[in-house]
Amino acid sequence: MMSIRFLVFFFLLIPSLAFAVDESAIEKIAALKPFQGGQTAVMLVDVLTGDELVAINADKLLNPASCTKLVTSAALLKYLGSDYRVTTRFFTDRKPQQGHVFTLYVQGEGDPFLVDELLWRMVKDLKRRGLKHIDRDIVIDDSFFASHSYPRQNDNARRAYAAKTSAFAVNFNSVVVSSGGDRAVYRNVDDPIMSAGQVLGTLLKQHGITGKFTVRRGTVPANAYAMSVEESKPLSLLIRDMNKFSNNFIAEMLLQHMGAVKFGEPGTTEKGVRVLQDYLASMGVAKGSYTLENGSGFSDETRLTARQLAKVLTASARDFAIGPDLTSSLSLLGIDGTMHRWNSYPHLVGKIRAKTGSLAGMVSLAGYLPLKNGHPGAFVIVANGLKVSLPEAHQAEMKIVDLMTR
Repeated sequence: MMSIRFLVFFFLLIPSLAFAVDESAIEKIAALKPFQGGQTAVMLVDVLTGDELVAINADKLLNPASCTKLVTSAALLKYLGSDYRVTTRFFTDRKPQQGHVFTLYVQGEGDPFLVDELLWRMVKDLKRRGLKHIDRDIVIDDSFFASHSYPRQNDNARRAYAAKTSAFAVNFNSVVVSSGGDRAVYRNVDDPIMSAGQVLGTLLKQHGITGKFTVRRGTVPANAYAMSVEESKPLSLLIRDMNKFSNNFIAEMLLQHMGAVKFGEPGTTEKGVRVLQDYLASMGVAKGSYTLENGSGFSDETRLTARQLAKVLTASARDFAIGPDLTSSLSLLGIDGTMHRWNSYPHLVGKIRAKTGSLAGMVSLAGYLPLKNGHPGAFVIVANGLKVSLPEAHQAEMKIVDLMTR
């Protein structure tokens, strides 16, 4: 760690090499089609020197869409740490007697990546610990979260990317719907707790654990017998899944979990947003200078400036506890994540790490790129009010990114 700190310090002492990014050329692109008629902001900062190389409408409040996840990611890494794990606990009403119990309790804390394969392993562990038969119920304790309502509802509320949150969630609280052909769509479930309980019941049967498996909500009694504790993968990997694939569900689950950890149970979106506000305040971003509705950016209300997002990126890059994991969570141009097919600029493939964002009439792109002087640059592009196709908007964004590297 000391060697890296010294290296950063060393570079800061060196006068920046004489070079300039052609801001006027970028400004022309931002004023022409497809950005024409909309509102566009562009920001580029030299991470090592702090020099602002491009600042076009940098203080204009715009909707950054999924680039909001950059703020969520940085706050999670700062307050919880890269190796933090979310736990799921299993209890019974008593120690199994000849393998029998009356009730199996599941207490969730919002693991967003609890899929069939992981739950299968958890059930196998319960069997290994002596569970053979459940006489009465499977009780799901989801009290760690206050509600299941997604922070934003719109015409696409049934789509998987708008899945409801819950303290115990299986398969991202979504299902695959298919008519039997090649085409399949993902839909969120109406009742996440009952759906998760039914999946758990099916896996129990597959492992030879018998019983009625009546699923109901409830809380774990104080005198319950602890059967097992399961941990999620590290936060750094959860954030990587969240950002590379722009997963709204992971963002909202982790936001509510962080809200519960920082401000007490139950976790809510509002408590999570308070943590984001505290994080931004620690960088000198005043609370009233922006609007945050949630942690995913799937929102009509969220407004941030390009300068504020650039502050997050620059501060994160300089913080060894945040920078490496945040950077590695971003999509690599032309290689993986949401930018794996962005290959129209071959000379930049594998050199740009960024978070993409899009909503109706809005696009955003923010992350890191190599500057001509050899320093890393933090860049932000946000465009609202667009009336062109998404591919056209992405091409325009990449024209700007290309100019920034020259």
